[in-house]
Amino acid sequence: MNEKNLISLSDTILMERIQSGDSEAIGELILRYELLLRKIIIKRVGDTHVAEDVFGETCLAIVKRLHNNPTGIDAIDKWLKRVARSKCADYWRKEGKHHEIITIAEEYRAAALEREVLKDVRRNEVLEMIDEMEPIYKDIAVLWWQGATIAETSEQLGISQGKVKYRRRVITLKLREHFGVPPAAQKEKQ
Repeated sequence: MNEKNLISLSDTILMERIQSGDSEAIGELILRYELLLRKIIIKRVGDTHVAEDVFGETCLAIVKRLHNNPTGIDAIDKWLKRVARSKCADYWRKEGKHHEIITIAEEYRAAALEREVLKDVRRNEVLEMIDEMEPIYKDIAVLWWQGATIAETSEQLGISQGKVKYRRRVITLKLREHFGVPPAAQKEKQ
């Protein structure tokens, strides 16, 4: 059937042709309602470039549905409008998720930067506290900070491992007190 004949057909006859497998009738149906579908889409999404993509998605959905199951569609114009509105809603859902992901990523990055700043502040506070300690604690704190074991610290400073352990406990208590962290025994009771 030529194009001129398809244009003059009613929606009902076009649907009958679609149901009998006429693919040209699907194209004619979309062409017939293209202006209406585009108006709905541009009104709902605003951006003309995005509207083109959504129109394409709408056409795909229409063609897919009409190829797979062309029956059960009573009011063609209402059904086509629903498809267009549905594709607009899909777009906004995807856009919302995209925006949400970006927001979460930005919040995570800001929190990570804040943690780094706080970590630096805390490290500087610890270093200041170590610097203000008596030499017997300061030497142990510096070696501990550098990763020396109790045995290595004991050997380097020429003191017993028991003294190293005791002084590490004193240092830990001073740091906990400074930062408002209760001692381990009190922490467990709370």
